[in-house]
Amino acid sequence: MARQDYWVPINRHELIRWFKGGNSASFLQSPLFHNVILNLLVALFYVVGIKLSDQLVSTLLPGRIAPVWFPSALTFGVFFHFGHWVTPGIILGSVLGLVSVLSTFDPPPSIAQFLLLETAFAVANTLQPFVGDLWLKNKLRSLAQKESVTIIKNSDSIQEPLSILNPFQRVSTTLAFVQGAIIGPFLSAVIGVTTLLLLGIVARENFFYSWITWWSNSVLAIIVFTPVLITIRFYRFRRDHLFSTKLIVSIFLTFLVWFLSFHQTYPIAYMFLPLILFVVFHFGDFFASVFVAFFAFFAIFATAQGQGLFYHDSGNNSVIFLQMFTAVISMTALFFSAIIQEKKIAQQSLSRAVKNLENEV
Repeated sequence: MARQDYWVPINRHELIRWFKGGNSASFLQSPLFHNVILNLLVALFYVVGIKLSDQLVSTLLPGRIAPVWFPSALTFGVFFHFGHWVTPGIILGSVLGLVSVLSTFDPPPSIAQFLLLETAFAVANTLQPFVGDLWLKNKLRSLAQKESVTIIKNSDSIQEPLSILNPFQRVSTTLAFVQGAIIGPFLSAVIGVTTLLLLGIVARENFFYSWITWWSNSVLAIIVFTPVLITIRFYRFRRDHLFSTKLIVSIFLTFLVWFLSFHQTYPIAYMFLPLILFVVFHFGDFFASVFVAFFAFFAIFATAQGQGLFYHDSGNNSVIFLQMFTAVISMTALFFSAIIQEKKIAQQSLSRAVKNLENEV
């Protein structure tokens, strides 16, 4: 297996040398500046994700239920690429973004409660991608050792633990990604909802319902939207893809299926499944992830507006059916893509083995 190019945006040694004056680069070219910009961007997109999720909660779906929590997808993706270096950005985004959310509580929390909630949520939101990423990276390391893939061990890199393997090229690592998406929000939801329970904001009898809501919203966001953030790292641009008739037809059919299913309420949403499999087969995991993400996003938005197949009088039922549909579509695309990639890699390995045998003969 060919090793992917090693992506090192920031190096700790370079940072130290810059502080000591050993590097003549200006501040705008310094690793410190790059690190600050990286974390500010993470915080900015985190706040945008909270605003978007809260908009679905506060004005569209009944019962203050969010069908998906977009920041969870962001944090898992950036943690996969940059590791612990993005922790300040996640904390900053969590603290700033949740100010408006906590202000909607009735009755409003006291200053002490507000500070405790912000602290607990920041810890939970940071711990969630850390746990999920650690689970996935351990599986990738095991795969690399098993297949003798060269690993660059550079503890000073911003990318620690490093990610040189595409997790969606193997069924085992795709399964590890899904497991990480399930395990990561588990502890996060426990911390967040337990804090709400101790402060009397959530009743004891509603603990499990609040926990499952927090957990499922984060799991769905990671499974549906994070693959785009991960696979873009490994995508190799091909000009023929942009002008492909197959891609243009696929985009048109995707829009048509969404429009008829979620705007005209025709029961044909399942037609997106063979369509996404076609995209996986012809264009790979990155394009498939983009198709799934856009389709799921507009499906969520339409359902939140009271349109489409999955809208019911009960907000709970709307969320459950919508989450099940989008999660199944996303996981089908991911595993189908992994199966195809495994087959290609096995064929390449067999061809190399045959060629080596011929050379020996």
